[in-house]
Amino acid sequence: MKKAIKILIAITAMCAFAAPASAYTLTGTLPPNGKLVAIHLHKPIPHNLIKLTLSGPPGPPNTPGVSYPFTLTFCRGSYCPMPIYAPQGQQMIAAFNQGTLQNYTLTLSQSSKVAVPYSLDVEVIP
Repeated sequence: MKKAIKILIAITAMCAFAAPASAYTLTGTLPPNGKLVAIHLHKPIPHNLIKLTLSGPPGPPNTPGVSYPFTLTFCRGSYCPMPIYAPQGQQMIAAFNQGTLQNYTLTLSQSSKVAVPYSLDVEVIP
């Protein structure tokens, strides 16, 4: 009986790790001058709505009112029909069905002359 319970606990733990996370954050640094960075979401992408929240830092020190603009694009090969621009100094929030994210590559870019950190929150909406 003890062995069966241990096996059941092990299987439950493995299933828990195999299930996609309902929310997670991807962070990194975007290179200067509009160079694209590919964003890789955790696989498998659930069959639900996916909410993406893109956050970047405020602008350079000693420059009030200036911030870094971001572009989140969805591309299939060289075809990028859905660029989404984050307002300067604000978060960009968008929701997509999983089919959109399955078939396209997500890329991020920013147009300033310095490298800029970013944070992309990914949340599965039940």
